[in-house]
Amino acid sequence: MREHKIGGPFSTDEIEYGLGSIYPMPGGLKENVYWFLGEDVYIRQVEGEKHVYNYFEKHAKEIAEGRNRELFVDALNCSAGCLYGTAVEEDKAETDDALFNIQKIREESKKNSKHSAWSRQRTPKQRLAALNKQFEKLDLNDFLRVYTDRSKECSYQIPNQSELDAIFNDMNKHTAESRKINCECCGYETCEKMAVAIFNGFNYKENCIHYVKDEVEKEKERALELAREVEHDKAKLAEQNEVIEETIAQINQHFVGLYQSLDDMSKGNENNAEESTGISMDVLNVSNFCERLNDSMKEIQDLINELGENNAEVVSIASQTNLLALNASIEAARAGEAGRGFAVVADEINQLAADSKNTATKSSVSQQKVLESTQAILKETSDLMDIIAGVNGRIQNLAAATEEISASGTMVVSAADQVKELLNNLKSE
Repeated sequence: MREHKIGGPFSTDEIEYGLGSIYPMPGGLKENVYWFLGEDVYIRQVEGEKHVYNYFEKHAKEIAEGRNRELFVDALNCSAGCLYGTAVEEDKAETDDALFNIQKIREESKKNSKHSAWSRQRTPKQRLAALNKQFEKLDLNDFLRVYTDRSKECSYQIPNQSELDAIFNDMNKHTAESRKINCECCGYETCEKMAVAIFNGFNYKENCIHYVKDEVEKEKERALELAREVEHDKAKLAEQNEVIEETIAQINQHFVGLYQSLDDMSKGNENNAEESTGISMDVLNVSNFCERLNDSMKEIQDLINELGENNAEVVSIASQTNLLALNASIEAARAGEAGRGFAVVADEINQLAADSKNTATKSSVSQQKVLESTQAILKETSDLMDIIAGVNGRIQNLAAATEEISASGTMVVSAADQVKELLNNLKSE
């Protein structure tokens, strides 16, 4: 009980049992009776089953006629009482330790109190009165048993050798020596009689102390085997734990590299984001410039169109001037000598009108070329703006992707931290 730490609270309502604690020893009952009736009474003490039956057989007639002198017979089935026997450890059975401890208990059970049934100071009669008072509510009939002898009604069969061997084998008695232990603990004189009783259904193999001991030994061996398996599994588990710890350590090293790579990637993404933002701003400036250029070219185109209209008016005026100069020349010719000076002026005006018309015509040609060039620039500017819009969209997509990569990197770091924490928890467990 100490080894397995078995214990519990002490009973507080139990009647003290006094010398009842020495019942297991030979003469234990006799000493209890002496304590309450005095040592003048005669009590016959017999130990051992065979001795008990022999005593009763020899004194049967005397007892039947009421001529027996003993108050009662203190009979023990075992010669050494309950202190020794096949169920006792062999090293203890070779000593008187158990008997000596019982003697110590006997003396400790005797009290110095005057009111106890186990008082040393009281007479046997006073002790008996105190004891009877403790048990005055008991009904003696509850402890009396009446038995009917029906042995003649009970018929049994004797098993043959084959049937007897089967019973012995079932009782784990496989050798001749084990079949002749004859310890009588089962209540039969021999193991063979016990086997006969089992054959007839009067008894069970579980009532054989040696069968029980063998089964206990088997259970013990099975328990030891299980313990060895547990130790083996424990050692194997320890090895696996070492492998797990090494693996976790390696994974942690990989985590260091992973964190470094993620950090580098994060920094790269930040740089990419900054560069993308700068490029996007530059492209936006170019786009704004193209828009302004487009607007300017449209203004130039409008001015060229207006200039074309002005040239047309110059040509028209020149034509009219030329017609007037022609009319003036005709009138000067009619006037003769008087109109000669006017004819010179008319020629000059005609020449000026012709030059103005030529200049206006050349200006129209140049204007058309400028207009065509302007329209080409407008088209190229429009195409350039489309290209810039596409580039700007891609840069914005790149910036967004960079932000997503950065966010994904943060999520990866968080997930990696969680995995690392789980691995460390696994290691600690």
